[in-house]
Amino acid sequence: MEEFDKRKKDERNKVNDARLMGNVGLAVGGALLAGGIAVHIWF
Repeated sequence: MEEFDKRKKDERNKVNDARLMGNVGLAVGGALLAGGIAVHIWF
């Protein structure tokens, strides 16, 4: 039972990591996009 709980926790951590990386990716992408648009408007 102990082993099963650990595996379930690992799976959940993997999902959370993937979600976190996705959010970071979106944030970075959004920042780059906003920066690119701002530069495009500026010049």
